[in-house]
Amino acid sequence: EPSWVNNESSFRSIPLSFVLKEFERQFKVKVETRNVDLGELFTGTFSNTDMNLALQSISTPSQISFTLEGNKVLFYGDNAP
Repeated sequence: EPSWVNNESSFRSIPLSFVLKEFERQFKVKVETRNVDLGELFTGTFSNTDMNLALQSISTPSQISFTLEGNKVLFYGDNAP
């Protein structure tokens, strides 16, 4: 069955930019990035019902960090302050 049936978004070798756009759409937040390779291919799944779990599911395999302030999420690479 498709992953959306389980309230999840799944990706296989999809550029990170598309994954972040889907995260924005699902959680109605604004995503910004700093020192992140948006062309990096992402394979994984994130929850559409638990934002904190979704943030971990995206950031951990991509080896990026994030900060959440209100309805804005900043994903950033190791070189960013």
